[in-house]
Amino acid sequence: MWPFDKKKASPQPPTPEAVPAAPAGGAAFHLTCAADLGQGPLPVFPLLMSSAAFTPAPNQLARPLIVGPKLPGIPWVMIVHLIPTPGSPAPSRAFLRKERVDQLGKTVKDFEAEALANVALRTATWEVVEPSPGAKMLTCTDDYLAAERILDPAFLRKGHGMLGEKSMVVGIPCRGQLCATPLAAFTQGAAHARTFKMLVEHLHAGAGETAIAPWLFLVIDGTLNSILEVE
Repeated sequence: MWPFDKKKASPQPPTPEAVPAAPAGGAAFHLTCAADLGQGPLPVFPLLMSSAAFTPAPNQLARPLIVGPKLPGIPWVMIVHLIPTPGSPAPSRAFLRKERVDQLGKTVKDFEAEALANVALRTATWEVVEPSPGAKMLTCTDDYLAAERILDPAFLRKGHGMLGEKSMVVGIPCRGQLCATPLAAFTQGAAHARTFKMLVEHLHAGAGETAIAPWLFLVIDGTLNSILEVE
């Protein structure tokens, strides 16, 4: 049994009613780039999309998660509104277009900055998992936008603190799934490296439409650094 499987076989996003709600602790989402589509102001958020299954329209707000690697299937970072959908466990998504940026007199960077600030305000937690003695991993599975936390330096630094290292290997296999392990343990233990790689690939392969990426990413001090190519 894989570490994530003990809780659920596939990502379970929050109920639609929970998606646009203000975060806990009295804070509120930033709304300068929000839109009212008939259900009150909807904040902007980042959303990772697999480039193997999704191609943005030319006028949509989109960029590659990371620039440079030659590997196929580098995810897109899209800017979206999440719209509650009655009777569905997941929200509908409205992809933002450049016309909306121009309409508000803002820049694409303004929209992305607000989206990243908003995802950091959502409730999400790291959980420690040890598939074998001494093989520590972290998982985050309690938010629809868990994978997007790879864009949240503060959340990643919490992971560094729990692992006791400033370098970690991170996987974003599918919607609602983020996992991490210390770089030192990954590079020094062949068995642990294989287990972590197989975990990410297993989750990605079984995710269907919610798949994001099978690759392993290197994060250093809360910042996405590169992709690790592992045999």
